[in-house]
Amino acid sequence: MIIIEVDGKATPTATDEELNKRRQKRSIKEKSCCKRHRGKGKRKRCKRKRRKKGDKSKNGRSITIVVMYTLKKGEDGLLHGPYNKIVWASYAPRRVMLDWARKHATKRVFFPNTKKKIHIAIDGEVCLMQGLSKLFPNASFVLDIRHLEEKIWKVGRLFFKEGTKELEEWVEEKKKLIYNGQIEKLLNLLKNQEKKLSKRAKRDEDKIKGLRQLINYIEKRVNMMDYKNYIVDFESGFLNF
Repeated sequence: MIIIEVDGKATPTATDEELNKRRQKRSIKEKSCCKRHRGKGKRKRCKRKRRKKGDKSKNGRSITIVVMYTLKKGEDGLLHGPYNKIVWASYAPRRVMLDWARKHATKRVFFPNTKKKIHIAIDGEVCLMQGLSKLFPNASFVLDIRHLEEKIWKVGRLFFKEGTKELEEWVEEKKKLIYNGQIEKLLNLLKNQEKKLSKRAKRDEDKIKGLRQLINYIEKRVNMMDYKNYIVDFESGFLNF
């Protein structure tokens, strides 16, 4: 069996010149008759270079990381490894990175239409699954569980304070449903919780927004959440299918 993990991150790319500009002392606020004219005067003094189409407003550049290794079944019936692990990270376009994964899988005698098991874990970007599905038509896909857990914790903090037992219990309830393969039950639970909130109450605005984002995220990736069939034995360190 071959395992392929693909993840994307934004790395900071601010130049020393940009950082020095940010570290300069702020100018003293100019007195003016009103906020409108004060802002007008500031814009005249500090003219910024207009961005062109495609220019990014943030000093972050996307990097793609691909990890590939082999697992082999031992006499105990468990999968052992990783063997021949290789990691590649690059600012190259996603297409280049996916082609690299396909090329190296072929080198390991895992051809596009092979009957051998190919398991791919991704960070949740739907476009990644679409691209990899074309290159690995018989592969199984799974959403990196850590990405999903992070989103559940984030929503839980909208209802309970950080570090409380209530927050921990709320999250653990959702995690149990995920690991037991009860994704539909999880979605119904989240939707019912959303219905109980008031759309008119300002105190519930962030909660409704957070729940809706989580529900949409899960619904688009249900076919990558078959966690019940992937059992991890943390004590032995083996992955058993």
